[in-house]
Amino acid sequence: MGKIHQCHTTLACVMGSILTASLSVWPSYTIAEFTSNSTTVIQSPMSSFETSLVGSLPSLGGMLGTMCAGMIIDGFGRKNGGLFIALIYLLSWVMMDLTSSTMIILIARFLSGISMGASSVHAPIPISEVADESIRGMLSSAPMASYCIGAMLSYFIWDGP
Repeated sequence: MGKIHQCHTTLACVMGSILTASLSVWPSYTIAEFTSNSTTVIQSPMSSFETSLVGSLPSLGGMLGTMCAGMIIDGFGRKNGGLFIALIYLLSWVMMDLTSSTMIILIARFLSGISMGASSVHAPIPISEVADESIRGMLSSAPMASYCIGAMLSYFIWDGP
């Protein structure tokens, strides 16, 4: 397998890290809108308990996703397991985008946490399997570098006040 193909494989595997970073920083610029008495994004302003859940549910989902990642990868294989994890990410972001219900947002945050945990386990496995020894260190650092890039992208894309 050529080095270009190894880099493409790594790029596909670290997309979850980019999404995880977006998931992590998203509340920092949406909570103000969710708690505002004049919010138009959701049906009614979130309570302090609900806003704390917005921040903590991905971590709870991440614990479940981390525990289930092995079963997902073994059951679906490396590639299809990664696609299944990505499908959960997609579902959670679509749910958050299309709803005005606080409960659906909280469920979506939990689901995205499951993907976050599963992708953090999944990404290093195919990377370490395909990487030549000469570039394995560089490619193995890609998930963390992608997390940082994802956080920056999330802030750049945000069109706040």
